[in-house]
Amino acid sequence: MESSLRNAQETIDVVKYSGIPSYIKKSLKDMGKFDTTIVSDVCVLVYRIASFNEVLQKVTKKGIAAMLNHFYTGIDQLLNNYDIVRVNRCGVESTYIIGIESNNTNSKNTCDIAAQCALKLKQFTGKFRSERLQGMDCSVQLQIGIAIGDVIVGVIDKTVPTLSVFSSSIEKASNLAKLAEPGHIVVSAEVGEAIDGSPSYQTSRLYNCGVSMA
Repeated sequence: MESSLRNAQETIDVVKYSGIPSYIKKSLKDMGKFDTTIVSDVCVLVYRIASFNEVLQKVTKKGIAAMLNHFYTGIDQLLNNYDIVRVNRCGVESTYIIGIESNNTNSKNTCDIAAQCALKLKQFTGKFRSERLQGMDCSVQLQIGIAIGDVIVGVIDKTVPTLSVFSSSIEKASNLAKLAEPGHIVVSAEVGEAIDGSPSYQTSRLYNCGVSMA
């Protein structure tokens, strides 16, 4: 009986604290609160689904729901192995934060993780197109933007905790994503400098606002 209750509580905790960094979870459980804090050198990754209207014209409403469920579930599973937290998904745009899980970030390492995640997302969409959109005259591609900076981290509602993140880097990453061509990644100058020279990435300057990454 005691074992069953413990297992049930663990299951409740998994759901309750889903998407909550471990150190914030510990503070909430031990002290019943989490004081808003500033975390430095955090990367923000924003992706937008491009050419989505084309897909809407080719797939039924029921098919769209199933396709998006498969698409988002696949992305969440793909990124689950990284120090990355999704903080928003609204329409065609999703926002992720890299580097707040440990609360002990290193800018170069954080930028490298963000770049890895962006490339994984590109690979995923290629596989998704071949598996789910085969034979259709349409495609799903992502426009991806990455920026780095300080973020203010807090929690809304202690009963069912929801992560709250504020940063100018979120708007910057969103603007970079809008600038990116479908299927491409644009990172801020600071992120570009951090990953420049790595054999894993090819980078080139894009206008005066950032770096294009392939």
